[in-house]
Amino acid sequence: MIIDIQYLNTEPDWDTKKFITEKINKLHSHFDWIMNVNVYMKNEGNDQIKSKIVELKFIVLDDVLYAEARGENFQAAAQEALQRMERQISKYNTRRTSPHMERKSFNKISPQI
Repeated sequence: MIIDIQYLNTEPDWDTKKFITEKINKLHSHFDWIMNVNVYMKNEGNDQIKSKIVELKFIVLDDVLYAEARGENFQAAAQEALQRMERQISKYNTRRTSPHMERKSFNKISPQI
């Protein structure tokens, strides 16, 4: 699994980077079908209260999961985004392992001559 963390319009926040990396590694230990993770930390740069944004994009077997959160600081935004992503991963895993959601192959029936 590859974790790519990018900072846009802000300086790197190493504590948040460590926090996110630990959480993502923990998720990967439970769900080994997570292939790549892209994390974007943005600072809107205005004087809004919640100007820090954390975006998570998880590339899984056959889909892409996305979560975004805003906060007063990157730690709070990251924690909220990770909680949203955990819910999505749980739902995805339920769909993936559910027996009635399995893909079924239908045999083509050829006409009898």
